[in-house]
Amino acid sequence: MPEHTEREAWSEARNLLKRWEELTGEIEALVAGNETGGIAPLLQERQQLSDRLDAMKERHGIISWAAQPAPGRQTAEMAAVTEEVGATLARLAEANERIKQAMQARLKTLAQEIEQVRQTRAANRTYRPHRHANTGAFIDTKR
Repeated sequence: MPEHTEREAWSEARNLLKRWEELTGEIEALVAGNETGGIAPLLQERQQLSDRLDAMKERHGIISWAAQPAPGRQTAEMAAVTEEVGATLARLAEANERIKQAMQARLKTLAQEIEQVRQTRAANRTYRPHRHANTGAFIDTKR
């Protein structure tokens, strides 16, 4: 692959990963604030970025964005870009792990709250007097 094309691919990957990192920060903030309703569009945009990165990787014959090319094979500029891409991927992996742990903690809390509601409803059914239909009583006066 010509060097300028490779440099362009890595530069574009760096830009896409910067946007991915911004989205991940927004997702992390939403999860921390228990405002998970707005996550879906952000995840969708992240998936689109992932698809673009995968297509670029395949198109340019890049084995992995995280893999560093041989040191003697790249210019100082390329070394800086590939190092930045690798560092960004490492930060994204850490952020994703934090998000995953926060979501699991929230899920556990919700499961406990649901169990508490279920137990409360069961207790209410146990102690609530049985209600009969409000049909009234029929009194036979002809006897």
